[in-house]
Amino acid sequence: MVRRLGRVELVAETMRAALEALARVDEVWLTGVMLPEWADRYGRSVRHERQPSGAVAVRQYVEQVGADGIALLRAVYGSAAPAAGPGAAAVEVLRQVWVQQYWYDESGQLRWREAKASRARKSREGTTRRRRVDTAADGEAEPACVPWSSVEVVSPHDPQARFSHKPGKVEWVGYKDHQTETCDEERPNVIVHVVTTPAPHQDVSVVDAIHSALAGHRMAPAEHLLDSGYVTPETVHRPRRLTG
Repeated sequence: MVRRLGRVELVAETMRAALEALARVDEVWLTGVMLPEWADRYGRSVRHERQPSGAVAVRQYVEQVGADGIALLRAVYGSAAPAAGPGAAAVEVLRQVWVQQYWYDESGQLRWREAKASRARKSREGTTRRRRVDTAADGEAEPACVPWSSVEVVSPHDPQARFSHKPGKVEWVGYKDHQTETCDEERPNVIVHVVTTPAPHQDVSVVDAIHSALAGHRMAPAEHLLDSGYVTPETVHRPRRLTG
């Protein structure tokens, strides 16, 4: 499980991680790029820093971090930057996070995106967001929001990790681990297959891959016991059609 960061922590920690990565690439070049206040703002991990409180202070802080990130990205992709700079993994994460957390309005002003209107699920990917009646009147553009959890980067230290939740049970950032274990009577239980997916992926989406992998190793079960999250009428009937 990956440590969960709030959005304010996320952008500040992403900026710090990019600066540390670029210092390893070319410390002299970075010294000429950094503003004096960056050392204080990003010198330590965000978990050791006191975050601003109050809506106005938070907005000012994240917009300042956003401007710092844009300045750094422009420098990294500029002609005087070290050749390895744009290729640093932390720089690419910075670029992705800024695309997801910020946007430019019609006047060219960098803005902080609004939070999602609802919890994002993999099944909602590609669907139209529900209209936020409290913030957008008829004929008025809706505010720019962060993307669905299936694509939103939530940690600069593990950019493939994703947020997910089981309503009323648990929330986490990371992955799902799907294990297949034998359960024959009077025999030891042995884990024979493991597949890992991003956390928002629905359990039912891996059933076919599990059956195919087991069949490929001549280990297709006579009976497969599954949690209800893996079961649909199609997952019940498809293996029988494919394997007989």
